[in-house]
Amino acid sequence: MYTRVESRFWQDEKMRLISDDARYLMLYLLTSPHRNVLGFYFLPEPYACFDLGWTAERFHKALDELLANGLIKYDESVHVVLIINFLKHNPLENHNQVKSAIQKLNEIPKTPLLKDFYEAVEKCSYGKSHYSSLLEQLDKLLGEQLEQQLPKQLHKPFGKQEEGKEQEEGKEKEEGKEKEEGKEYRDILSSETDDTRPNESSLNNDDIEIINAITTKEVVELYNLICVSLPKVVTISDKRRKQIKALLKRIRDRTEIEAVFRKAEESDFLSGRSGKWNGCNFDWLVNYNNFLKVLEGTYDNKETKTKSLNVLERLYKEELEKEMNSE
Repeated sequence: MYTRVESRFWQDEKMRLISDDARYLMLYLLTSPHRNVLGFYFLPEPYACFDLGWTAERFHKALDELLANGLIKYDESVHVVLIINFLKHNPLENHNQVKSAIQKLNEIPKTPLLKDFYEAVEKCSYGKSHYSSLLEQLDKLLGEQLEQQLPKQLHKPFGKQEEGKEQEEGKEKEEGKEKEEGKEYRDILSSETDDTRPNESSLNNDDIEIINAITTKEVVELYNLICVSLPKVVTISDKRRKQIKALLKRIRDRTEIEAVFRKAEESDFLSGRSGKWNGCNFDWLVNYNNFLKVLEGTYDNKETKTKSLNVLERLYKEELEKEMNSE
């Protein structure tokens, strides 16, 4: 396997600031016989120590230095390493390479680093359509991880018998939801049942914070309610559902969703009122890159930027006033 290591590796500022051992380890990780086309691979400590001829102590000291400088990430529990900028310097050039990359991805043990890898791929995939199947596979794997994590968080055992009953009922609902999500389309929004929330009285604060963020159905309802100038959403396909879930993993709460939809509706450009572009719709807005641009005010009307409060600030202010009034 060929890996590109540019000559400027030796002049790179981060490389010059770290120790010789850390620099040597970085070079090893880039050219390791265990590597793959992703720069995201299984590397147990004994493998590395054997190849380098190092002790475990020496390896960990150099590894910690690379971690501290943000050059790599390493999951010690499953022995997986992620080289942050690997795909930037070794991009996947075509569909065949992407197909090979997906096979390698499926060989990697389950790890929280999958989310970091997703972000790395997203940065490198802009304008490159052949990356789409890799992103779809990552969406699928991240969704599976989330489904495995949420039942554990939402169905913790409680002391009281009645609360235990509620947990069992909640578990059955979750299992039914997973079966339903296998369908290609979820038809009219009013008939959707997969976003039913568990009884908050039986959950702890951390669980309530997870649930109260926002659901897939509510994202669509907010869009239809706020973005009246844009095409209305009437169905949620599997692809659209995955896109929404991918977005929800990367934002803080419903306030940001509301802010983006309000900004889109208020923007003459995005709403189509300026007559310059009519391409804005729900799918465009829930794309994370577009979502950030709208949230940061890229498409705000010029006069709005100078004369009005930031939409996000206003929403936070409204929420604060509601809380004060309720007290």
